[in-house]
Amino acid sequence: MKSLIKGFNALLLLLITNVAIADTEKPLFHLEAKEEKVIYLETKSTLSSYVEISFQNEEGEIIFSEYSPSPDTFERYYNFEELASGNYYFIIASDSKVQKLLITVSDTGINVNLEELRTI
Repeated sequence: MKSLIKGFNALLLLLITNVAIADTEKPLFHLEAKEEKVIYLETKSTLSSYVEISFQNEEGEIIFSEYSPSPDTFERYYNFEELASGNYYFIIASDSKVQKLLITVSDTGINVNLEELRTI
């Protein structure tokens, strides 16, 4: 009987781990390029208490940051026209996880590739 309970507990732990890992790369947000150098952000209603948005340059310096205590209503347009061409990081943090996405700004526009999304 003890081995049956241990086996069941191990199976339960494995199932919980797989569910937790499967959810780590799902975005906390909807992000899309709207105009030449403008992106639109909308957070998902699954965030529970807050959302913090920041943009970093390649050196890790924060060039913009904002905080909202109400993620259910958080949506913004971000204009990158004043930024030099190069790579920037979009970082969104909630009480449950932090996600980081590479955004490339060029003379012709902005590239957002959600396949590059990383949970950190």
